[in-house]
Amino acid sequence: MKTNIIYFSRTGKTKHVAQKLAHSIDSEIFELKDNKNWSGFFGYMKGGFYASKDKGVEVSFDQQALDCEQLIIMSPLWAGGPSPSIRTFIRTTKHPNITLVLTNDGSDVHKAFERSKTLLPEVKRYYGITKKLKNENQVLEQIKTDLNK
Repeated sequence: MKTNIIYFSRTGKTKHVAQKLAHSIDSEIFELKDNKNWSGFFGYMKGGFYASKDKGVEVSFDQQALDCEQLIIMSPLWAGGPSPSIRTFIRTTKHPNITLVLTNDGSDVHKAFERSKTLLPEVKRYYGITKKLKNENQVLEQIKTDLNK
């Protein structure tokens, strides 16, 4: 089964984890871009506002990302859910087999999963990588195992 990874990363942390996963499962990786400048303090604040209000953004990506049976989408956790660009992407692409991986420093991803299930019913599986829990390797191994089931 062909698996692709598409990610959005404001600071580069999610990109790093996406690259690590892509290498371990031998998949192609694609970056999702949007039309906003999220850099610096004001970008951070604007991102929190957009995420908390569930505001959409214009996104762009390589269409080849969708040429797969399994699509892993990776996003930082913003205001209790995926970034605005990831939300827009999921809602507009309608891929039939989506796994969502949320990265964060210390938030409770289970609350984000519950919120995301309501906002994004298209997602089939959820994983959370939390820096404070030091669970990156464990979660990446679990994803790898689950893909082979």
